[in-house]
Amino acid sequence: MTLKQMRINEMTKALNKYKSVEEAAKVLGITARTLYVFKSELKDKTMTTENNKLIAEFMGWGEDNGFLFPPNDKSMNTIDGWYSKDIPYHTSWDWLMPVISKCFKTGDDTHQWDNIMDTIFTCDINITYKQVVEFIKEYNN
Repeated sequence: MTLKQMRINEMTKALNKYKSVEEAAKVLGITARTLYVFKSELKDKTMTTENNKLIAEFMGWGEDNGFLFPPNDKSMNTIDGWYSKDIPYHTSWDWLMPVISKCFKTGDDTHQWDNIMDTIFTCDINITYKQVVEFIKEYNN
């Protein structure tokens, strides 16, 4: 285990143990701001994992024992499976564009389509990714 991993574990445990971020930061000997930033990043990672799973399910991926499998993979072999946090929808246009294409093919012509188009023009994958997630959430409801 690296020093960074040890520090992450230490901060996570402190956040779970103490009632306030300020109290946890004081015990750890760091600023509350540092711990607030860490907590925010931790939340973002959790949301990315959940959102990637949502997108994978929208794209027809299957799930078995916590692993996700592409639609054409019938083996369901854990060696070939993906953790949702590792599917690069949030970091790769090559992965996100087929999702956008499927969004447009749903026939669910809503303001969400316009929002996705607007975000594509920003060339910012983070903004577009969030809008695709919003589209899928609305589509699923």
